Amino acid sequence: MSSEPDDWDWIERLTARVLRWGIVGIPSWLICLAALNEGLTGIPFALGFVIASVIAMIVVVVDDHRRRQGPRAPLSRFGRIMFVWVAAFLILAMVIGAAGRSGVAVMLVPFLGASVIAGLAELGREMVVRTPRR
Repeated sequence: MSSEPDDWDWIERLTARVLRWGIVGIPSWLICLAALNEGLTGIPFALGFVIASVIAMIVVVVDDHRRRQGPRAPLSRFGRIMFVWVAAFLILAMVIGAAGRSGVAVMLVPFLGASVIAGLAELGREMVVRTPRR
């Protein structure tokens, strides 16, 4: 027998990876769809669907990256920023949508606010932790 991996090994790894993507992505997507419904946030259904899909894809990519790096790998800078951004965006979108507003403000204000919050959170972390740059 040869020690080289055959095609079946590759297929098994790919199948396991796709299954993990589904196990992580589908619940994330459903939670985001429920959180971004039109009645709660005022965001139109199609836009909420797109935002929920993008958020679920980001969650899947961050999870896949962490699994590849090992079980104890810290979350990367991009992962930390995206986590804070998504959380801030959802909270701001729900607050603004619950106030009965609709239109551009429902999307633009949470987008800009979440961007500022995520940037400041990472900047504050860098100032406090003082991690050496690689």
